[in-house]
Amino acid sequence: MPDLMLEKGGNRKHNNIVDRVLLVGLLATTFMLPTMFGSISIILALLLALIGGLYGLTRLKGVGNFVWQPTLTMLLLSFVLLAVVSAISANKIADLSFLVSFLGLVLPILLYQFLRLLPSPLTFSQIAKFCLIGCSLGLIFAFAQRFELGIGRTVAIAAGSNAVARVAVLLGLLALTGLALEGRAVKKVYLLAPIFAVGIVMLTGSRGALISLPALFLIVFLFAAPLMWARAKKLLGALVIAAVAGAVILYTLNPFGFISRSINTVSVLLSGNVPGSSSELRYEMLVGAWEAFHNSPITGYGWFGLWDALIANHSKPEMFASVKQYFSYHNDLADFAVAGGLVGVCIYILLIGAPVLNLMLDKELRTNRTAAYALIIIPASYLLFGLTDFTFGFDLLTTLYGFSLAFVLAVAKSPTVQLRVS
Repeated sequence: MPDLMLEKGGNRKHNNIVDRVLLVGLLATTFMLPTMFGSISIILALLLALIGGLYGLTRLKGVGNFVWQPTLTMLLLSFVLLAVVSAISANKIADLSFLVSFLGLVLPILLYQFLRLLPSPLTFSQIAKFCLIGCSLGLIFAFAQRFELGIGRTVAIAAGSNAVARVAVLLGLLALTGLALEGRAVKKVYLLAPIFAVGIVMLTGSRGALISLPALFLIVFLFAAPLMWARAKKLLGALVIAAVAGAVILYTLNPFGFISRSINTVSVLLSGNVPGSSSELRYEMLVGAWEAFHNSPITGYGWFGLWDALIANHSKPEMFASVKQYFSYHNDLADFAVAGGLVGVCIYILLIGAPVLNLMLDKELRTNRTAAYALIIIPASYLLFGLTDFTFGFDLLTTLYGFSLAFVLAVAKSPTVQLRVS
């Protein structure tokens, strides 16, 4: 780590206060408040990241000490490529305004500079605590909407039900990094976070998020099982039994008819049919997306052109009149394919593959079991979520992706971090 340009005495104390305020603000707006405030919280996170990043740059002894983490560099490259292909198809400057929603891919590199230069290194415990609090508050907020306000599907103040569900699941999964703490009985409290997240998903009525949970929990199990088998076979068995019991209870109670509807959706899809009018509409969107991609396969139509591409390439454009505002294809791959053609598809692969490639290239990250778990569960969740709704291009979810990776890498690459070797 480069020497820090911190002054002695009062200035050092002042810097520490600024560090703490910015860090708490960033942790809260990224991991605690989004389940309630949605995009409002993430806009504040973007502003704090910009301030913190610029503040961190003042501590560097020259540009040569700026650290380009591979994952964060690839996120920045993705933004540049997306801007280029969009500029090619843009008719006016205003057509590029959608790029504001992708600033969450640009600022993580600055956020990382601030986090890595903190006098007291960031820890997974800090991230886990804020994720747990975020899930707890989100569940209380969801219960209040459902049982006090009579809102059928919980929403954030500035985010819809599907986005809230996906945010909750990611926070619940990241909170499990707190289980890596040594010698602390309290660490088991972090197991509550994914339980609270499932509760939020149930109250949002988001079938896409619910369908993704089995695969995501399988990843959690694959990381946890080897260690638990070696250390606590009874605890592992108890967790397996608890997971099965929880699934049976949810299926039996079938709150709001949510479980049966989700199972019906999967079974109908597996039979080759389209389940219900909402699913049929989304299926027709994908048909239109394929036709649009086929007719402009290289650079696409630009993000601003998703709606026009659908209308121009679908045989029954009138059926989409009700979904024009803030249109997307409700599928990440379709959005990128239509917006950027083959280049867009490559951008999407770059986004999802960046953390995994970073793991393959960095032995230090691979031997840090907690960091490896986080760097796999984050893109895996976005890959699964992106199959049933869009994640990239919505400022809340795009920023949460980039910022989560920046936080995880800042902990894992800290020279004082205690590595957990598998």
